[in-house]
Amino acid sequence: EVQQQADGAGRDYSAEMIELMSYSNMDVNVVLNRLKFKPEDILAVYVMGSRLWGTASYSSDWDFVIVHKNWKQKRSMVHSGDIDACVVDKAEFQQRTHQQHNFHETCCLWLPRPYVWKEMFDPRANFVVSHSALLHSITEETDRDWRMAQKHFEKGTYEKGRKIVANAMRLATLSTQIAQCGQITNYTVTAPVFEQMMELYSAETNWDTFAAVYRPAFLALMATLTEACQKGCHHNSA
Repeated sequence: EVQQQADGAGRDYSAEMIELMSYSNMDVNVVLNRLKFKPEDILAVYVMGSRLWGTASYSSDWDFVIVHKNWKQKRSMVHSGDIDACVVDKAEFQQRTHQQHNFHETCCLWLPRPYVWKEMFDPRANFVVSHSALLHSITEETDRDWRMAQKHFEKGTYEKGRKIVANAMRLATLSTQIAQCGQITNYTVTAPVFEQMMELYSAETNWDTFAAVYRPAFLALMATLTEACQKGCHHNSA
């Protein structure tokens, strides 16, 4: 059975991640310097990835969303060593949050303060949940995740495939929080599922065997999301 909630020890994954970050010498100045960005060009820097999801270790890469004032290209990835940054200008960031409800940017709106390293505008201003846009975006992205995960299993890159499935389950779970509460209330809720997945399937695993365990759990999460979005649409139209 796939574990959906915090383990019996009642671990506080968020507190663990914040403590983990406190031992690092990484800060906003280091990030911008290594990416060769001028501080005056940057509107926001958000910590993302495993440190936000509650699954990081001391050796984990650093993931960021950076809103750039003068970014002349579309949303793109920039890398420097252990830093991976998704860089986007303000207009596209707001389009992806307010209109399209793309998960990667939308989950920046309610980050705990330790994950907001710079914020020169209010990203939540005028944001209203569109339940239809949310469901469409998450369905599209998680469908893509499952196709990619299967390809990784078939190529023998099992760990990457497992992480992609974990991401799909995370998207469905956290998006349900948005549909029900209007925001994400617990970013680390799927950390136990990730740990279970890595522990139980640490060796080579046939895709059909793996999917037989996690596909039904994922579909149940998507059914909950769909129901929440349908209720939200009905409420908004009433």
